Amino acid sequence: MDCQLSFGQLQKRCFITNKVHIFIDHGILFKLIEQIGTSNILTLLRRPEVSAIYCKEMLYTAKHSIGISPYYNCVAGFLAGDQNAGIIGARTHFSL
Repeated sequence: MDCQLSFGQLQKRCFITNKVHIFIDHGILFKLIEQIGTSNILTLLRRPEVSAIYCKEMLYTAKHSIGISPYYNCVAGFLAGDQNAGIIGARTHFSL
């Protein structure tokens, strides 16, 4: 999964707007942990100019084309399973 948020982007946004709200899903959380570590994420979230909400579902954008016109939908999906059984359940919903 390719996550599009970096700690540098958060720093830049906070510098420009003085307030940041982060919508965190699994991919963003793990990318931030890799970049700055768990304790620094907690320190970041304690700052008054930073707020966040966690979504247990994966968030992404789905592209559909009708003729030559592309259309984009926000999608939330949830997968369940393990390495041995593979995917044993899935749910996806589209937000139009």
